[in-house]
Amino acid sequence: MRKGFLGHSFEQILVVVILILAIFLLEFFHDSNTRLIIKALLSFLYIAIGLFHHFEEKNLKPSQILEHTAIAALMFIILSVIYK
Repeated sequence: MRKGFLGHSFEQILVVVILILAIFLLEFFHDSNTRLIIKALLSFLYIAIGLFHHFEEKNLKPSQILEHTAIAALMFIILSVIYK
């Protein structure tokens, strides 16, 4: 069942809150191993929330799995360059 924009606002707010929290933690912790774990968890959560969203909508396709994985990898790379 398609929820529409307002029906998905919890998922959208969750992604934004997780991103803000991750950036705060990356600024707070300066240890490279801790930062690596934070970036990996952020990427994994982005994939998990995206796949859950499409699974719930009953329109999960292999291309969407690849899309969310690619965006998470790009996000990981960008954060790795910014937060070494």
